[in-house]
Amino acid sequence: MNIDVANSFNFIKNIGFYTIGYEHLYSIRYKTVIINGVYMIGGPSVGISKPDQLPNNVAFLQNYPNPFNPSTKISFSIPTRGYVKLIVYDLLGKEVKTLLSEERNPGSYEVNFDAAGLSSGTYVYRLQVNNFVDSKKMFLLK
Repeated sequence: MNIDVANSFNFIKNIGFYTIGYEHLYSIRYKTVIINGVYMIGGPSVGISKPDQLPNNVAFLQNYPNPFNPSTKISFSIPTRGYVKLIVYDLLGKEVKTLLSEERNPGSYEVNFDAAGLSSGTYVYRLQVNNFVDSKKMFLLK
């Protein structure tokens, strides 16, 4: 959310705030209030968190840490609601574990993969969301 400071004077009905907003470190600060019809310039600051921005496209990131022992995190973002499948395979193509298989809303996600019962080696993890499909390698070192 970008704010044009010169044009950011707003009256929020039924609340009584006359606002001068400016963006500062991902938040919006309101500095002027109306109390009983009196403008209080430099009045109390009320911080409103900037809402998370939705991604424009699917982002599928490399797991971290990599190599790992025994767990790692897999991150991805989706721009629209969709059915998400996140599956880990060994190098022979055998499914090791299904991490996700469900409908998800737009946003960013982080999934933990615990490989405590697996042997050292290379594994492949695959993300499928609607028409998007991608795979990445990860390395388990014990």
